Amino acid sequence: MKFNISHVGKIESAEIEIKPLTIFIGQNNSGKTYAASSLWAILNYIEENTSTLPNSKNALVSEETYQKYKNIFKEILVNFSIKETPYTVKIMKRELNELEKEINKNIIKRSSEILTKCFKYNDFKTSTLFISDSSKSALTFTFELEEHSSIDTDNVDNNFSDFEEVENSYTLNIKANKRTILRASSIPLKSIREGFSEIIPRHIIKFIIYYSYLGDMEKEFRETIYVPAARTGLMYGIHDIVQGSFELNNQFLINKRLSNEKLNDKLQLTAPLIDFISSINKKSSPMRRALLTSKTKPKRGSNSLKVMIDGDISLNNTSKNFEYTPKNNLLNIPLPATSSLITELAALNILEEDIREGALLFFEEPEAHLHLAAQRQMARFIVTLINKGCHMITTTHSDTFLQQLNNLLMLDKISKYNPAILSELEIEKDEIMSNDKVAVYDFYCDSSKTQVNRLDFGKYGFVADSLNEVIFKLATETQRINDEIDNLTIKE
Repeated sequence: MKFNISHVGKIESAEIEIKPLTIFIGQNNSGKTYAASSLWAILNYIEENTSTLPNSKNALVSEETYQKYKNIFKEILVNFSIKETPYTVKIMKRELNELEKEINKNIIKRSSEILTKCFKYNDFKTSTLFISDSSKSALTFTFELEEHSSIDTDNVDNNFSDFEEVENSYTLNIKANKRTILRASSIPLKSIREGFSEIIPRHIIKFIIYYSYLGDMEKEFRETIYVPAARTGLMYGIHDIVQGSFELNNQFLINKRLSNEKLNDKLQLTAPLIDFISSINKKSSPMRRALLTSKTKPKRGSNSLKVMIDGDISLNNTSKNFEYTPKNNLLNIPLPATSSLITELAALNILEEDIREGALLFFEEPEAHLHLAAQRQMARFIVTLINKGCHMITTTHSDTFLQQLNNLLMLDKISKYNPAILSELEIEKDEIMSNDKVAVYDFYCDSSKTQVNRLDFGKYGFVADSLNEVIFKLATETQRINDEIDNLTIKE
C-alpha cells in the first residue's frame, strides 16, 4: 500500500510505501509529524465514511455505484433458499480498481477539508492526499446458512415459500475470500428475505469500499492508535482536560471514544492529539478501570513495557489520574513525581493491550527522554510488536535507535547460519525480523522544502544521511578541538 502526499507543510511531494514497520527519520520541523498525521487522517476519514449513504456530501462512491452493489446482494437475500446455499458472488480485481479510482477522486477533492479537520487550521488549499494499493485480489463472497431447527428440510416440498418458516431459525455466515465478515445468529428465513435484505448489503458495501481502497491490508488498519510526541504533558492532566474542555464535535471517529463528552472548540489540539486523549480517557470508564486496577491483569511477555519501567501503571479511582507502582512495592506514585522514563512510556503501557494483531500504531519519537540503553530496549520491544502482527508508523531522530534496529534486522539473516549468535548477544528470537518488513524514509529538509527519500537496506542496514551528516560534523569538530588541545599540551 502506498500513501501519496503533496503540498503539506514543507513536503512538496512524497510516495510512501507502508510496511509493517514504517520509519520517518529527519530533523525537527521537516514534516515527519505532518506525514504521519495526514495518513492517520485519511485512514480515519475512510473508516468514518465507508457506510455513508450516496446522497451524503461525504459519500465515497456515487449513487449509481452504491445501488449497483446493493442490488446484487439484495437479490441474493430476497431469493434465499436453503437448498441452494451457499451462494457466491465474485467481484473482479478490475472492478475493485475502478472503485479505488472513484474513491481517490473524492478523497483528492476533499484533501484540504480532511487536513483542516485534522490540524484545525486552514492552510491546505493546494494539498492532496490519496492511497493506492496493488495488493488486492478479486473478492469472492460466500453466503452460508446453518439451520438451528430439528425439522429435516431435505424432505420439505420444493415450494419452500409455502413452508412454515417461523419455527426455524438460522445462522447467516457471510465470508469474503473465506474470512467471515458478518455473522448473524437465530434469524428466521423470512427476516433474511425481507428486513435483512436492506441492512446486510450496506455492511457488505462498506467492506467492499474499504477493501478496494486498502487491499489485503484492510484488516490491519481497522484500529488506529496515535501516541504523540507530546504525550507526557497530556498524560499529567488527562482527567482534567477531558472533564473541563471536551464537547462532542464528531471529529473523525473520536465520538466513539468520548461517549457523552464534547470537544470544546477553544481547545486548540490537532485531531490525533485529541484521539490520543480520548483513547487514554477510554481506560477511565468503569469497565476499563476495573481491569487497570485489577491484581489479575493479562500476563505480558518478557519484552513488555511493564518490564522496561520495572513496574506498572494503574488508575486512582478517586482522582481518576494514573499512577506508577514500582515492582514489589505497594506505593502508588503520581506520574508527575516519577522519572521521564516512566512518564514517556506510561501511555504505551496503558494502551499495550490494544496494540495487537490488526492494529496500526502511530508512535512518535519512541526514543524521547530515554537513555541510550533504554532506546536499544525500545527498538527490541517494537520488533516484538511487529512480529505479533501489529503495524507501526514511527518518527525518530535517534541514530542509536536506528542502529539497534539495523542490528536486529541483520541478525535475522546471520542467525540462519549461526543460531548461537542470539544467545551470545542475549537477544530473543522474537526480537529479530526480516528487513523486507521495514521501510525507512529520510526527511531531508533545506530552508523551505523537504525531500522524502526512501532508504535502501544495504550490507550494514539502513543508512540515514540526515543523521550521519550531523554525526560527521560533530566528529570533525571534536577531532579539530582535540588536535588543538594536544597542540596546547605540546607548547606547554
